[in-house]
Amino acid sequence: MSSRSQAILSQIQALPPEERQEVCDHVMVWFRAATSATTNADPINSARGMFAGGGLNDALMKHRQEERRRV
Repeated sequence: MSSRSQAILSQIQALPPEERQEVCDHVMVWFRAATSATTNADPINSARGMFAGGGLNDALMKHRQEERRRV
């Protein structure tokens, strides 16, 4: 952990329990939003739950086409 991260963590730990919980809640909301954005960008993770042959190949081909367009 960087020294900056450690300093921030120390400040959070020094907060009263109610404020610490509020900070934790906000961090978790931010983390979930950041995680869901990266999950949706990954064609394999976005295809979870699909059955074999149930569109997984099409999703992969679509993603590859989009990648080719970007380059």
